Amino acid sequence: MAVPRSPNRPNVTIHGGNRLNFISSWFFLWIFQLLNISRKRNLGKDDLTLQDSETAKVVGDRLENFWKLECDNKKNSKNSIRRALVKSFGNYYAFLGLYKLFGAFFTFLGAYFLVNRLIDYASGNNSTLAAYMYALGLFLCALFSSIFINQLIAESTRVGVQVRAALMVLIYRKSLRLSSVSGGTGDIINLVANDCNRVAEACVNFHFLWSSAVEIIAVLILACVELGIAGLPALFILLVLFPIQYKLGRLTSTISNTITNITSSRIHLMSEILTAIKLIKFYAWESYFRERVGRVRRKEFSRLLSGIVVKVWTFCVVFGAPVLAMLGCLCVKVLSPGYIDEKEGIRARKIFTVLALFYTVRYPLIMLPIAVRTTLGALNSFERLNEFLMQPELEPLKQEKEPIDDDPSIRIYMHDADFSYEGVSDPALRFINMKVKQGELIAIVGDVGAGKSSILSAILGQIRKDNGICKIRGSISYVPHDAWLLNSTLKDNILFGNDYDAKRYQDVVQMCALNRDFTLLSYGDMTEIGDRGVNLSLGQRQRVSVARAVYNNADIILLDDPLSVMDPVVGKHIFHECIRKHLKDKAVIFVTNQLQYLSECDRIMVMKDGECFEEGTYDELTTKDVNLASLIGEYMEIEDPDQIDELINEIRLEKVAEELDESDGLESLMVADSRNNHTLKEYPLSSNRTQSKSDAHEATINRIVELNSHTIQNANINEQTISKMIERNNLTILGGAGKTRMMGTQVNRELNVTAKAVERNQLTIHSLNEREGITPIIDSDRRKEPKVSLHVYLDYFRKSTGFSLTLLMIISFFLMAAVRFFSDWWIINLVVSIKPEQFASRLGIYGALVGVVLIGVFARGEFFAWVMMHKSQALHDQTFVKVMRAPMTYFDITPLGKILNVFAKHQYLADDVLSDNALQFFSWLPLIIGTVIFIIILFPWTGIVAVVLSFCIWFLIYVSKDVEERFKHLDADSKAPIFSHLSATLEGLASIRVYNVQNRFDDQNIEKINTNNKALFAMMQVKSWQSLYIDLLASIFIFATALVVIIRRDNDDQRYASKAGLAIANALQLLIFVQWMIRSGRDVAATMDSVQQLLYYRQNIPSERPNVIESNRPPPDWGKSGEIEFKDVTLRYNIYGVAVLKSISFHIHPREKIGIVGKTGSGKSTLLVSLLRIVELAEGNIFIDNLDTSTIGLRDLRNSIAIIPQEPVIFAGTIRSNLDPFKKCTDEEIWNALKAVHLYDKVKSSTSRLDTQVLENGRNFSLGQRQLFCIARALLKKTNILVLDEATSAVDLQTDVIIQETIKKNFADYTVLTIAHRLNTIMEADRILCLNEGRVVEFDTPFNLLNNPEGFFYQLVDHSGPEVATKLKQIALQHAPSNNTTIPDVSKSSIIPKEHEKSTTIISPTTSTDSHHNNQHSHMPPSLGEVFVKPTPSISQQKD
Repeated sequence: MAVPRSPNRPNVTIHGGNRLNFISSWFFLWIFQLLNISRKRNLGKDDLTLQDSETAKVVGDRLENFWKLECDNKKNSKNSIRRALVKSFGNYYAFLGLYKLFGAFFTFLGAYFLVNRLIDYASGNNSTLAAYMYALGLFLCALFSSIFINQLIAESTRVGVQVRAALMVLIYRKSLRLSSVSGGTGDIINLVANDCNRVAEACVNFHFLWSSAVEIIAVLILACVELGIAGLPALFILLVLFPIQYKLGRLTSTISNTITNITSSRIHLMSEILTAIKLIKFYAWESYFRERVGRVRRKEFSRLLSGIVVKVWTFCVVFGAPVLAMLGCLCVKVLSPGYIDEKEGIRARKIFTVLALFYTVRYPLIMLPIAVRTTLGALNSFERLNEFLMQPELEPLKQEKEPIDDDPSIRIYMHDADFSYEGVSDPALRFINMKVKQGELIAIVGDVGAGKSSILSAILGQIRKDNGICKIRGSISYVPHDAWLLNSTLKDNILFGNDYDAKRYQDVVQMCALNRDFTLLSYGDMTEIGDRGVNLSLGQRQRVSVARAVYNNADIILLDDPLSVMDPVVGKHIFHECIRKHLKDKAVIFVTNQLQYLSECDRIMVMKDGECFEEGTYDELTTKDVNLASLIGEYMEIEDPDQIDELINEIRLEKVAEELDESDGLESLMVADSRNNHTLKEYPLSSNRTQSKSDAHEATINRIVELNSHTIQNANINEQTISKMIERNNLTILGGAGKTRMMGTQVNRELNVTAKAVERNQLTIHSLNEREGITPIIDSDRRKEPKVSLHVYLDYFRKSTGFSLTLLMIISFFLMAAVRFFSDWWIINLVVSIKPEQFASRLGIYGALVGVVLIGVFARGEFFAWVMMHKSQALHDQTFVKVMRAPMTYFDITPLGKILNVFAKHQYLADDVLSDNALQFFSWLPLIIGTVIFIIILFPWTGIVAVVLSFCIWFLIYVSKDVEERFKHLDADSKAPIFSHLSATLEGLASIRVYNVQNRFDDQNIEKINTNNKALFAMMQVKSWQSLYIDLLASIFIFATALVVIIRRDNDDQRYASKAGLAIANALQLLIFVQWMIRSGRDVAATMDSVQQLLYYRQNIPSERPNVIESNRPPPDWGKSGEIEFKDVTLRYNIYGVAVLKSISFHIHPREKIGIVGKTGSGKSTLLVSLLRIVELAEGNIFIDNLDTSTIGLRDLRNSIAIIPQEPVIFAGTIRSNLDPFKKCTDEEIWNALKAVHLYDKVKSSTSRLDTQVLENGRNFSLGQRQLFCIARALLKKTNILVLDEATSAVDLQTDVIIQETIKKNFADYTVLTIAHRLNTIMEADRILCLNEGRVVEFDTPFNLLNNPEGFFYQLVDHSGPEVATKLKQIALQHAPSNNTTIPDVSKSSIIPKEHEKSTTIISPTTSTDSHHNNQHSHMPPSLGEVFVKPTPSISQQKD
């Protein structure tokens, strides 16, 4: 929300063009007001106001109107956004060309006519008064030339900003109407981030494209007028160099696009590496990924080097053209018969006038390739914009006004309706017949891909109706499968633009079980929600989404499986209190696969392959031999009361209450208000729950109350709480992909959004540079330009090539400048009277000097490119190696987005921007310094003026740099919300349309664009102000030089006219190039901050222990038996941290199958962390086959242990590279592994077979197939120890059975350690290791553990309920050593001993908590008309 501006806070209107009088506009007088305000306080976006004509809405509406006319014009063979832009902004932009013409006119008036007159005066002609007038005229010409050039740039920038804003608005409005987001969200974000900017850049530079040719032709004509036939060589030389410079511009554009693509691919690879860094370390694949990144980097290095070399050639043309043209003209002029008869004054006047003219060619030659590159970039962008804007649009949802079939209660009616997605020929839904009346609750069930969600899309009008009838009557609310939240407050997300009704709001919050979340969050319902809801759990997001739909009070409610990610208690409460009770008068469509709710639905639709396979009431389906309870209990997931992320995700350190009030029940949940610890709030919950679970649920809720009753300010932090937090953050230690980081709070999650955006291919390098949101939020009022210390420059100079070579490279620029100035001075020797035979030798010397200049400029450029690229490469390689060798604790406390930012933004700036700016700076610096020194040598009195003006320039920059930097940061900070808003819009298109809030979102987009435009336009205007006044000071120096020439005229010095001409011709170079030198120097200093970041990462990241210890390599057959022993193992995640594992000792025999159980914080994940030495032990030892693992290298250790992660991670590449990256296995071995995991036929059927490409994140394979690839990867590792984090992901039944059977069959001879999430699978283990609070509490066979009624594991099973307990007992009996031994009937025991009450883990037969973050599905029965594939029955089921 915008902060209201204080009435006493002055506001500046951003002016441009001729909105004020031309004096104010030309001299940017309004900037002085801005500078005055900035002296009193830091400027913010609220200090600026755009003129109405500059706002995004005005320019967006204008462009949209012309685009509609373009689309409606039947004469156009192809619609063109370029034509629409020309009609919208073309007239004024064409008028700006006059500025360029006037600027060129005054440039040539000064450089040709007035310089000519002043040299003529210096040679003894003309009156002194006339000379003074000429000097004043020269000053005015320089001033007006600067005014018009800066006006051209400022106004072209203003038009560019308008065009960019208009295109952004047009793209956003088009996005709201798209039928489908083809190409993905990333393509549309790149249109805004890249293509709109390219068009804006072309607007700034296009006038230099045509004017370059005009200026060069004008120079050639004037040279021919002055020199006659002697000007023809210049004609030939410049006409050859001009197309060369044009070609170099095209080549620069091509190379730039190639670099962008390669750099983006490197960033995607780095994102993939960083998000899976845990697994890479587990697999010991660092060297493989180093080689992969190195391969991409070498290709990138080659293109970067080519790009710099092309820029070097450009500068060769810029610096070589004047001297080469001068040499050609002098050769003809000096050697011509009449030259010897000309007076010295005439010679000086002609030659130095032409020299001044040739120096003016530098500006158009330097701008030409820039204009070519930006124009070609814009033309390519126009093609992409046209393609996007011509994509098909979604037809608005048609609402029936009259009752359907004369029945006012009917809300949805479909008859034989077929629906298909845009661009897909096969229909997604076929022959759909449904009639939903007001007050009905319809459940839709079916397997993955059956068409459940497609029915909701059809009702919403999001997919195309091909046949049949579809009628909708009434307003709609929609809850998507993946909750969609805005970057706003919780309250705003619920209201979603509706008026606030206090009673309705409170009722909805209570029904959706959000009261307790509001109390526990720092600011209640005013808590700001991060991008994509990153600071809420899945369950919290979904409850907010449900609350939004309910509060909207629509006639039709569409629910796409919202309860699947919620805690079972909360889910049941919402179903009964909200869906059944509150929405009883609505038409509700409820997509679900949770069987427990089906009996309470009015009707059930069973989907299969896009068709309604069965339909009827629950009773009707059960009479068709459908046993809806057949699979309940098949998955007995461990439910943990301590996994409280579902209820609070703001990570705090809380005090653990020692005791709980046992009288607290579930009928009313008492929660302490986090802002007032003396206040308790009561939130009633539904009492519809089974009594057998009440104790378990009470333990869960009491744990929530207990752990959140105190914030960190209480400072009474319990060690147990800390260890639980640490362990909780390592729960997904085998998941490997971008989970919540330890000690990270919300910042880590928000920063990881960028890594995931790149991972989803949403960003390129350029759009990543625009996303300043990836840096931690800093108070913009206190934000300062980072200071780069001298040692950073020295470190950079020493990098790779060494300090001496770097210094030599810099000296070479000054050396070549000195040679060039000496060549200018040598021209004097061709003007003075000498013997005729001496002209040829002196001309030969001048030609040699020109040759040295040309060769030297090229050589120094090549040397520069070599030095800069090798420094850049060294920065990348050393930083990358350091990051890859960093321990996991570093990644746990460092946001992935921050690390990725180093390899993306900072490396890009060091690679490309730094070298480009440094090339300009080192080219202009010797030119400016040399010019001033050269003029002072010729006319010493100008030194006083030079000193005074240098101080004035310093003061000018000093007073304006803070304002410029302030706007620069505001510009960067205000870009991220534009991309976030667009990304959020594209993800929530269905919700935005169904709630009919397109206009509100469009207004928000316009507001964000305007905020950015204020900062961007103000920053560019301040830069133009700086440029103008630096040019004004340069004009004063030119004027001073002319005055000194007039005042110090010496008629006795035959060289005086030549020295005067030489001084004035060189002084004119200061115009434009002084401010360019200053600008490029400041850009170099700003870019050095990125170098500082890279150096910091190289120098400050800790390293793991060595990968290989050559003196202590394990024997070749080490690890074959698979014996593991822990001896008094204690582990801390940092040296002063709490012990997460406490003196653990146990022994695992070879080929033994071990299940590991324990509640959150017990140390399960940390146990495996210690085994693989992800964190080094604080005390104790771990032995594998009697070898202490701490004595060998990490690679040797990790290569001896196979890993199957909970979340399958597949890397981009090929199937072969994913299974065998080091090429150690034969094809036969790989095929055998694929055969073992049931993937042989799948891979064999593809044309490329083992070389089949794997897309990013394995998108071209299903979840189950990716899991099977991970199993094959473990098989090919050829070790005898397997670490398995049991998968709880939502794979279908058939695939899950295949996975379980594959693991059992293929790893029978392995030592297997399984972190258990399902009790029924570990009941088949040889022994079960029970952990509690970092200690081993039990370690025995399942049979013996169930024989101990007082034991930890017994209580765990007992808490799961009688049905599950009985089933587990039967599995234990099946695998017991002797079947005649009796086990106590755990199903009959329901009393938990007091000492076990708080540490007991709960077992849920059908559901999993939010904190597991998996789409929990209670699987549908296979007998539902064979809709779902029947799984292979387990041994225990067969026994039953």
